[in-house]
Amino acid sequence: MGNIWKSVFHNLTSKNSAPRLALTATITICTLVSSQAVAGDSSQTWKPWLIQTTESYRPDTPPDISETSQELKQLKQRTVALTDEQKANVEYWQPGAANYRWVEMILERYSKGPPSPFKSRGMALLNAAIYDALVASSDAKQHFKRDRPTDITKIGTPPGSSSYPSSRAAAAGAAAAILGYLFPDEANEFARLAQLAAQARIDSGHNFPSDTDAGLQLGAAVAQRYIAYAATDNSDSEFTGERPTGPDKLQGEVFVYPTAGEWQTWVIDSPDDFVPAPPPAIDSAQMKVELAEIKSIERTVPVAMQGWIYHSVTRAYHWWYERVARAVFENNLEENLLQSALAYATIAIANQDSIIACFNAKYTYWMIRPAQLDKEVPTLFPNPPHPSYPGAHSCSSKSYAVTFSHFFPAHSSAVHKAAEDAGQSRIIAGIHYQSDKVAGDEIGVAVSNEVIAYAESLVSD
Repeated sequence: MGNIWKSVFHNLTSKNSAPRLALTATITICTLVSSQAVAGDSSQTWKPWLIQTTESYRPDTPPDISETSQELKQLKQRTVALTDEQKANVEYWQPGAANYRWVEMILERYSKGPPSPFKSRGMALLNAAIYDALVASSDAKQHFKRDRPTDITKIGTPPGSSSYPSSRAAAAGAAAAILGYLFPDEANEFARLAQLAAQARIDSGHNFPSDTDAGLQLGAAVAQRYIAYAATDNSDSEFTGERPTGPDKLQGEVFVYPTAGEWQTWVIDSPDDFVPAPPPAIDSAQMKVELAEIKSIERTVPVAMQGWIYHSVTRAYHWWYERVARAVFENNLEENLLQSALAYATIAIANQDSIIACFNAKYTYWMIRPAQLDKEVPTLFPNPPHPSYPGAHSCSSKSYAVTFSHFFPAHSSAVHKAAEDAGQSRIIAGIHYQSDKVAGDEIGVAVSNEVIAYAESLVSD
């Protein structure tokens, strides 16, 4: 059982960057058969990641036949008179997984500054909350089994699931609340966008207004559980230890994220379980070899470009999540909301747990950077202000590659090459030793395998 579940049990007992496919808005006149017989009210059982029970998030009973008839009448009148702006809103929100647009938004805000454990934390909170909102809404759908609107103009293919509550509205409610928590100055804007996402489901003809109202409320309620968790995940802890000194220790007055290794993990029991063996001694033969390797690299323009490209924050997050969005499109998972959301959540959580384990190891050893140890080591840019061993780029990139390959094996070769190039780029840049990369790779693989095993346990036939 991961730490997060132990924490939940304790609390309960004691207290636009992704590739976009042009939307072909097929207009159809549909009569939906009973949702009890529709593929999509899956026989699989999906467990949530954080919330303990889905039943407690079920909305009230949907409107009766009389109220539904009135809703349908109003819906028919609206869908035949949509403005160009309203149609554009449908086309904006319809493509991709339920995570798609919301991940674009957080990535846009994470485009400035370097990668950090806080950014990985935000990605995990957002994607896991969306997944849990979808699990809870799926449970409610199967419980209420409300038919979707019938004999009405629709934009796009009707989802193969029942109507109440709207799953995409639930995802929007959860995402907007999480983003409002992460970026409080924009909370009102995210709430407005959630309303637009919900309206798109109505204007597409796929949901009644009462479906989206219930979905938004469900998602917001799920998000509040996540926000309460985030308030106690120890990410606001301050360093109170004593910085070690010595010829093998990180130099410079500034050091960042020294307590990240103490943050609450999502799946792994303890980051201490993933602390690698000590780095090579600075006077060892291995260290001489590793320093010589860094100094021998011929930094031609293409080689130096590798160092610079992988130094950008967009390669730390954007490239990977853009590829997830593309894989969802390629595998036609746009309407398999639970499967695509589980992929997003697993990838984000494995990355966060890997980063926590990585920084725990970094501040276990406080290893000196190569150019601090040997002044002849060339660097492309200043040393990041945290210890060298293990390499965070390797921990992070390997976590992406392993989890991505699990869900989208056709991409395995490409993503593992990207992870290898990312780790090697730090040696090219002169800011890491080969041993940093190796240890980081091992952490990323080991942590991700545990997260994947846990994610698999959430789904059963």
